[in-house]
Amino acid sequence: MIDLTHWKANKGHRRAAEIFAVSLIVVAAVITPFASTQLPVALPFMPAVFSAAVVAELITAFLLFSQFRTTRSAPLAYLGAAYAYAAITMLGYLLTYPGAFAEDGLLGAGAQTSGWIWLCWHLGFLALVLRYLQSRTKFDLAENLHISRFATTVVGVAVAIVVAALVMGNNLPANTTASGQMTPLWRYLLGPAIFALALAALVMLVRLTRLLSVVDLWVAVAVIAIAGDAYLTLVGAGRYTLGWYAARLEVIVAGFLVLTIFLYQIDHMYRELALVTERLSEQALIDGLTEVSNRRAFDQHIKSVVSMSARRKAPMAVIMMDIDRFKLYNDAFGHLAGDECLRRVAASVRSQLKRPSDFLARYGGEEFVAVLADVDRAGALTVAEKIRVAVEDEGLSHAPESEIACVTLSIGVHSVTTEPTTPVSSVIEPADHALYLSKRNGRNRVTMTDAAVPSAAVSS
Repeated sequence: MIDLTHWKANKGHRRAAEIFAVSLIVVAAVITPFASTQLPVALPFMPAVFSAAVVAELITAFLLFSQFRTTRSAPLAYLGAAYAYAAITMLGYLLTYPGAFAEDGLLGAGAQTSGWIWLCWHLGFLALVLRYLQSRTKFDLAENLHISRFATTVVGVAVAIVVAALVMGNNLPANTTASGQMTPLWRYLLGPAIFALALAALVMLVRLTRLLSVVDLWVAVAVIAIAGDAYLTLVGAGRYTLGWYAARLEVIVAGFLVLTIFLYQIDHMYRELALVTERLSEQALIDGLTEVSNRRAFDQHIKSVVSMSARRKAPMAVIMMDIDRFKLYNDAFGHLAGDECLRRVAASVRSQLKRPSDFLARYGGEEFVAVLADVDRAGALTVAEKIRVAVEDEGLSHAPESEIACVTLSIGVHSVTTEPTTPVSSVIEPADHALYLSKRNGRNRVTMTDAAVPSAAVSS
């Protein structure tokens, strides 16, 4: 199974990630001197932006869990748990944020509730990213047995955090003042701790994975966005400042970008799988020894040609071929030589089928069959005789016990214009009977269903 965590990043992926990561850092640097500038309070900002962000995080989690179910790759499950956790805590942050849906937040939130949920959102996400890294460097197969329980636990913890923050309400330590400004606890301890943890996670991510896979590359971008969120929130020093707005936009845009990249990679993966499936399907219709079509391919092809002949009122021909005295050849020279004989005969026959629509298959054992569309009786006989001559001209020495000096073909030809009710068997059986007549009448000859084409005398 293809594991997204091992999908190698190419130069295009790296360039895109570098551009976006640098953009996040440059924006933060440019905004820093003006980050504490108070901007108008845009109450619809939080519901509009974070509602979309929650949906994006949930979709990302769903995609990662879906890939886990397919590949049983524990790292994907841990990363999916990180995004599921982020979605739930982000939703709690949105619902309890003052002014987003209600003046004091929904669900009986206190003035400190949303700030502490924000803290738990970032801490939990980064902790799960670190757990993802651990699973990337030391994969334990036994973990797969407990991964569903782990994911359920993570979701339960996220819900419990939101509920606990609501229950404690204003009993939580103050993280903002009544005017929406940060308290010293937040500004000098909690905020810097989040920023430092994000930087530590980024360093570990780079060090342990070298960002070789697309997933690792864009998880690194998401961690940079988390660091940017913490930094801009700190330098903004309050709600609805330039830093505050920029911080939330950075993490939201990063979330959507990561989702887009995952969708692109999954789409790319399925395109690759479709190509592989197509190649395997083609290989399933090829004879592995002679590299011409096999019996299964012939059974499919002959039906379409019979149908087309009836529809277009055009003639078609079936040419049945059998290597003369092939058992003697195998007994004399061995099966490896016999295999090489089959390959050379197949190549000689194929060289005489000039049109793209001409079809050749190994019918079974030492027998081959060609199907020619839009070919009348004379044309089919001409092609069959060219095939016979080409194989004889190969000059492949036959077994000493054989009355034939070199490897030759006996050929039967049937040409017909079919009707809508014509069964496939009625097209094949006459050619097979003509082949039988060629062998009975001395081999190394072409026989039509009702006449024989003169051939060179059989060598003795």
